[in-house]
Amino acid sequence: MLPIYQNFYIEADRQGRLEDVDGLPHSLDFLVLEELDLIQTLLRAPPVKAELNQQLQNAGSNSWLPEIMKLASSYAQITMEEEGLWEIDVSLFLSEETSVTANYTPRTVSGDLAIKTGEWLKGTAAEGLLSYMNPLFGDSATS
Repeated sequence: MLPIYQNFYIEADRQGRLEDVDGLPHSLDFLVLEELDLIQTLLRAPPVKAELNQQLQNAGSNSWLPEIMKLASSYAQITMEEEGLWEIDVSLFLSEETSVTANYTPRTVSGDLAIKTGEWLKGTAAEGLLSYMNPLFGDSATS
């Protein structure tokens, strides 16, 4: 879903958080929220944690961790709608950004996913994030 989400909300200004006449969500951002919540729930399950720890020990930095960090950082990007809010009123943007209960978005859930992963894996999570970020910001002359 990530490429479609980025196309709809990061690169274009598609409206999110749409609900039908019954108040049921029917836009992609709600599905992304469900996906990120499921990932967080699975990461807390003891059998999953044990398996993921084993994979980290066996694979090192070439494991699942950079993919989780890539997912979290990609969904945490500011949407076009939020950029527009920033341009209209910075104070309103900051108010919305700090009001997690009123503004439960893929951006806030992604931050929570990265924080929970960091609390669980400590420095290893930072190494996973770094292994994802290095190719993005690394000097192409030294790579």
